Amino acid sequence: MALTVIDISHTVGAMTSRLEAATRDVTAVRQEMHRATTVLLRDTISVTDDQWRGPSRLPGWSRGHVATHLARNADAFTRLVNGVRVGVPAEMYTVDRDTLIDNGAGRSGMQLQVDLDTSADQLFNAFHTLGEDHWNQQVSLRSGAAIPVRALPLARLTEVVVHHVDLDIGFRPDRIPEHVAAAGLAWTLSRLQSERMPALRLVSTSSDLRQTVAGHGDTVEVTGTTADLLCWIAGRGGRVRGGDSVTLPAWR
Repeated sequence: MALTVIDISHTVGAMTSRLEAATRDVTAVRQEMHRATTVLLRDTISVTDDQWRGPSRLPGWSRGHVATHLARNADAFTRLVNGVRVGVPAEMYTVDRDTLIDNGAGRSGMQLQVDLDTSADQLFNAFHTLGEDHWNQQVSLRSGAAIPVRALPLARLTEVVVHHVDLDIGFRPDRIPEHVAAAGLAWTLSRLQSERMPALRLVSTSSDLRQTVAGHGDTVEVTGTTADLLCWIAGRGGRVRGGDSVTLPAWR
């Protein structure tokens, strides 16, 4: 099957420079990924077993589902990275992802915490093993889209901060650093650019970010902080103005 290729260097509009910078300087993004993961693990260590079984912000998922998803996502990215390193292309998931998440969601808080920590550490170490010639090689995401390896740290960073919000344990969008939110927004838009997007004008109230998204229908202006725009474009609602009438493609 032919792969859908997401060209990270030629994404939509004014996001191009942000996305190029975030995927070019993989060392800096890996450091941000590590910092975001440390904040996540610091917050989750005090979550009780009952709280893990309670609902997250994602419909139908408990906090245990979100944690298990984050851990299996780290495993999946590690699998891709190791495949590039040894020269054997790998799939993100060798078994059904949703089954893995359902099976792991009901574990104890300690098991979830260890899983989050261990899987994230393995991914960080896997990135460290790559040489300069590896970063521009292509890997295939679960959706079938092909991206350069250098985009994986940003993809993981976005997963961590958005799902940290999803856990509903006190981490709100306003705790996402501005530069991380801007890079995460650029990445998420690049993931959605091949879908049937509505025409949008995104206006940040926390920076000078102004982004026009080509799409169908009349252009709708949506305003909010960059972090709220990130959460909104990822399908998490977010405290934005103007987005109530907009239907976005699913962020997979």
